[in-house]
Amino acid sequence: MPTFDDIRRDVRDSLRALTRRPAFTTVAVLSLALGIGANTAIFSLVNAVMLRAVPLQDPEALVNLYLHSPTFRFGTFSYPDYEDVRDGTKGVFSHIGASQFAPVQIDGDGGVDLVFAEAVTGTYFGTLGIDAFIGRTILPEDDVSPGSHAVVMLGHGYWQRAFGGSTDAVGQTLRVAGRAYEIIGVAPPDFPGSMRGLTPAFYAPYMMIEELMGAEMIEARGNHSIFPKARLKPGVTIPEATTALAAVVADLTARAPGGWERTSEFAVLPHADVLLFPPMDPFIRATAWLLTVVVGLVLLLACTNLASFLLARALDRRRDVAVRLSLGASRSSLVRRLVTETTLLGLLAGLVGIGLAVALLGLLQSADLPLPVPVELDLRLDWNVLAFTLGISVAAGVLLGLVPALQSTRPDLASTLKSETAAGGQPGQMRWRNALVVTQLTVSLILLIGAGLFLRSFQEVQAVDIGFGGEPTALMTVMVPTTRFTEDQGRLYTQRLLDRFQQLPGVRSVGITDRLHLNTLSNQSIGFNVDGVEPPADVEYFSANRAEVDAGFFDAAGIPIVRGRNFAAADQPDTQRVAIISEATAQRFFEDGDAVGRMLRRLGDNARDLLVVGIAGDARVRSLGGDPELMVYLPYSQAYGSFSLSWLVPLATRRKRRRR
Repeated sequence: MPTFDDIRRDVRDSLRALTRRPAFTTVAVLSLALGIGANTAIFSLVNAVMLRAVPLQDPEALVNLYLHSPTFRFGTFSYPDYEDVRDGTKGVFSHIGASQFAPVQIDGDGGVDLVFAEAVTGTYFGTLGIDAFIGRTILPEDDVSPGSHAVVMLGHGYWQRAFGGSTDAVGQTLRVAGRAYEIIGVAPPDFPGSMRGLTPAFYAPYMMIEELMGAEMIEARGNHSIFPKARLKPGVTIPEATTALAAVVADLTARAPGGWERTSEFAVLPHADVLLFPPMDPFIRATAWLLTVVVGLVLLLACTNLASFLLARALDRRRDVAVRLSLGASRSSLVRRLVTETTLLGLLAGLVGIGLAVALLGLLQSADLPLPVPVELDLRLDWNVLAFTLGISVAAGVLLGLVPALQSTRPDLASTLKSETAAGGQPGQMRWRNALVVTQLTVSLILLIGAGLFLRSFQEVQAVDIGFGGEPTALMTVMVPTTRFTEDQGRLYTQRLLDRFQQLPGVRSVGITDRLHLNTLSNQSIGFNVDGVEPPADVEYFSANRAEVDAGFFDAAGIPIVRGRNFAAADQPDTQRVAIISEATAQRFFEDGDAVGRMLRRLGDNARDLLVVGIAGDARVRSLGGDPELMVYLPYSQAYGSFSLSWLVPLATRRKRRRR
């Protein structure tokens, strides 16, 4: 067993050996640092999304609730759905709360700041077991009636950015969409909100949602945008909770046959099993594993390259090692000495790799990525990341030096010096060198094949006909503060905004939509029936994806009107409600796809039927795979008073520049 003095002497001698060969040391450190830095950066992402624990009370008892609709698994709730589940599951849940994301405007001295907020029920923080960092959380008495309690709890990150982390922020006011909200507290620093990456600027009572969003949402059963969470009572299992939810489904169906907009079932998932959102989680996990394997292979390739070089260098040091062995040095001490040298190389590379990882993550966080929603991940190098980096640095150093050390200190080294081949090296050494070469070639081949498959997949994705685009298209998110405007003022504001975009140089067309295609988080559905077409036996109505658009949307998005007409200025709130449906929708519900002039029968007592005035080309709505999805477009001019316009997205299609 080596003593402390032995280890200190090995470290000292290794440092001297490394400083005598600065060129080799620099190349080795940089080679390993690239692999270690890439692994550290990827692990930081994995840690932020999948591994970092959120300080929740008794997380094993916490579950997420979802709706399974005929067209979409793991859908969100409406507030009436949440109330029904809350009231019908008191025997299995000790607590139940819910939240909804809301893009909102914060008014400041320097202008308007568009941020994400989270509207939460009064039971939300109690369900999670989260206490405020300073001040207090949203309580049940804050969430009693619509518009009654204008209070907010700041997210920790926004509190630091906007208030400099001052405790005096509690008690001040925050102006949101023209109304003053009292700041009652600040969230803990390690609480990311309901969904990692979408850290809210503040939390407000759910009863303020219509004030924040400017739309009727609380009583609308068709507004599915709520994420409920519940806490199981002691001894209650998930199957028992699922059975209780099935009873709620039966009660809803009995009370409102054909009028309940979700006719399938509620689902229960353990909170710990959900990373972000169930439909997206498999892709996130697969991507994380793929990136981890790729950067791991890069590090392995670097280690193999250096091990081959060190094995070659071991031939040059064989006489020195033979002399040490003949003088009585033990093989274990010589192996320890050589492995110590490479371990120091690994540790030095780890320090440089941490610097590279910090720089890479900084670039990633500062990059303006074209994402449908702003993503904010906590990519700090916490103890998990540092421990991971230390582990792979030591492992790389040990593995790097172990084979050369064992080969150069073979007990029969002195007797085998005479049998060295002309090429230099003993048979055993040659076998190891050949093995390392094979490993290098294998890893390189795997990386090349992986890169080829990635490029092939990328080409196949590019070849998918998504049904829209085709020309360079600029997207801009604009918040229309409907709480400040009357309907007439809001329409005038929107029209002037569109006119300004239209006048920009190079802009050919401009359109608006409240739901972007291929954006899972923003998709909404519409329920309806069709005269003469019976729904399947297991559902009470038909369902399709829904978006509110203007007439310019189809031209700007590159979606053709293949039959009928586009929306017109005459389509106003006091006229016949109209719709444009996709070709897939027309083929699904109407003979020979002849849907123009036919009616979609809306659900609900106050819902107005829709006259189909046009058929648009199919476009990918939720994913790139599978058959074209059903789509119903509603005119923005008739939806202004009924739907939220928080997401107004002008799409500007630019003319192609002529070559001179």
